[in-house]
Amino acid sequence: YIDVLHAFEIRYQGLRATLGGGNVNVVRSRGALRFLSGDAGEILKSLPGQDRAIVTEPFADKHHVHRGDVLQIPLGSRTVPLIVAGIYYDYSNDRGFILIDRTTLLKSLPDQPITDIAVYVKPGADRARVRRDLETRLRDYPLSIAPNELLRSQAVEVFDRTFAVTYALEGV
Repeated sequence: YIDVLHAFEIRYQGLRATLGGGNVNVVRSRGALRFLSGDAGEILKSLPGQDRAIVTEPFADKHHVHRGDVLQIPLGSRTVPLIVAGIYYDYSNDRGFILIDRTTLLKSLPDQPITDIAVYVKPGADRARVRRDLETRLRDYPLSIAPNELLRSQAVEVFDRTFAVTYALEGV
């Protein structure tokens, strides 16, 4: 599977957040997202072709957003109302993330550049070989290739640093 993501910074209620549009059918087939409540498959199935979004728990907490609420999101020359279909666990950044289906994003921003591509290899495939092959084929493009394990470890490192600062402040 390959998932193409368009992600960029927006302002929501005066605060920075990230808006992303990806192929939620790929996300659904991978079963990688965990939601605070509701069935992940049903929530993700409700997004394509609809003005619906899912948001991270940090975004929901920061903006007091609940499932079923409507977000007013600036997309291109208009503001699009997006119904919050679900809230998922993700702590990769504290700004928060709003994820919509790629088709919904491209209706309003058809020229939005691709920012990330996720490549899912088949179980049992030699991931190192796949990575080397991609690096060879794409060496002329300005991009970096990182395995999911590295991205996760970096997210955990950021999370750990955040708690280290919290503990230091408690000590003071």
